[in-house]
Amino acid sequence: MSPAQLEVQGTTVKILGRVLPGPRIFNWRFVECTIVGPAALYPRNDTMFLDSPIPPSALIEIPDSPFEGLIALDNCTFVRCVFQDVSIAATGDYIDRFELHTAPARAGR
Repeated sequence: MSPAQLEVQGTTVKILGRVLPGPRIFNWRFVECTIVGPAALYPRNDTMFLDSPIPPSALIEIPDSPFEGLIALDNCTFVRCVFQDVSIAATGDYIDRFELHTAPARAGR
């Protein structure tokens, strides 16, 4: 965990309540949370999903430049989280690597 990350654990998080101007969510670590939308999130800048699977139907492929209306995730970590009414919008390359980002968290993390 980055020393600058704020952490929330074991609760339901209405993701729109964490949005900063931009719109973006910056430096948060969510552990064993239920992340509730509605929201379309755009992961970037070291955002990771550890043992937090997103169903393939919730993955939206976009071009390299994000569309308006997406919420950027910068330096966020999701560990063993469940997502409700949330989509992940990402480039094809990111989606191809998504399995790596959703791999089970290793001991010590």
